[in-house]
Amino acid sequence: MPWPGNGRRGAMAVRRTLFLGLLLSLAACSGSEQGTAGEDEARPASRLPADNVFSGQVRALEKAEGLEQTLREAEQRQRRQIEQQTR
Repeated sequence: MPWPGNGRRGAMAVRRTLFLGLLLSLAACSGSEQGTAGEDEARPASRLPADNVFSGQVRALEKAEGLEQTLREAEQRQRRQIEQQTR
């Protein structure tokens, strides 16, 4: 099927666009990302390496799990206090 409009030039433009998109995708996933010096020190040990594409989501999940644990501990303390007051 011929390309509409410019014929061969249109096909080359599409190929060039696809090639540039592929090149940009590979460059985005190259893992050569540089963070701040204190970023690795402040971050707790993670289940995935720091250069993983999901590392941001994993850090957020770990933070949420930590918050959940803190809330559970607070709930247990509050329940014990309530039980002691009702005795």
